[in-house]
Amino acid sequence: MSENLAERNTLSGRIRAMADSFGLPRLIIASFLLLMFIVAPFVGNDFWTQISNVINRFSWNAILVLAMVPMIHSGCGLNFGLPLGIISGLLGATLSIELGFTGPLSFVMAILIATPFALLLGAVYGWLLNKIKGGEMMIATYVGFSSVSFMCMMWLLLPYHSPTMVWGLSGKGLRTTISLEGYYDQVLAITEELGMTDQVLIKSGRPLAEVRRKLSEHPHNMMYMPVISVAEPAKMGTFDGYVAAQPPQLAYELCFGKLNDNVRQAARRALASGSKIWVNTIWGSLCGEYDDDRAFDSPDPDAVYGPILDLGTSIIQTDRPEFLIRYLEKKGRRRF
Repeated sequence: MSENLAERNTLSGRIRAMADSFGLPRLIIASFLLLMFIVAPFVGNDFWTQISNVINRFSWNAILVLAMVPMIHSGCGLNFGLPLGIISGLLGATLSIELGFTGPLSFVMAILIATPFALLLGAVYGWLLNKIKGGEMMIATYVGFSSVSFMCMMWLLLPYHSPTMVWGLSGKGLRTTISLEGYYDQVLAITEELGMTDQVLIKSGRPLAEVRRKLSEHPHNMMYMPVISVAEPAKMGTFDGYVAAQPPQLAYELCFGKLNDNVRQAARRALASGSKIWVNTIWGSLCGEYDDDRAFDSPDPDAVYGPILDLGTSIIQTDRPEFLIRYLEKKGRRRF
């Protein structure tokens, strides 16, 4: 009996030692993650999709963690210089697309283009840290925030021209998210591998014949939605082709600088064809200045969102979801 007790004590001691070695914070995080996996199927989330998301996020963050290792080994702190490295990588990636590289070559060229920027910024940053020894934490924080803020302005001012990256109406300035047009095959391969092709919606302003030709190359496709700039006559010709086609489109994203009779007529035609209307209220230039920020600041949000809903809009792309949901519930217009 004493042998069994000793064995239990040894086993419990080993478990306790493993827990101490793993650390309480890691144990709490791991337990919470396990709980999320257990709960996910009961709240309608696909279990394997969540596993895939965790693996993807872990891979992305692992690369960022590896980027910190040289700074730690050089005697600096965590995250020092990380924003500068990310900015260099973004410059390399966007310039690679701007220069027209695609596929694996685009990835290689992004690395090659980013390297000179990283070397230059890293050398200047290292020189700065050597000059302010003892105050690295404060200066590094200032450099990180200021460099990101500075590049937020530069992304709008740098002379990018690639239609996959710049804003559609102005033709300049990088979008906050870069279009995947021209990369359909690669994106489709990823969605097929993840089993989520039917959950992905892509959109573009390409003519119907071109879209159908591309979609016909694959037996299984992502959902597609045309983007129509109502103020552009050429785009309205594209719209005419879509409206006349069968079966009807799932929806149309209508973009307009001013909400006028042309927009209302386009909306009526879209609805009459059996399609839904999608309006992007994140940026005023895409919705006649009836945008989220204006609605949020207005004492009467209905004066902003009301004209959008009067078009027959049933899908609103917003960056103020909670505010919009409360408004729609008050108007009795929320369906989900």
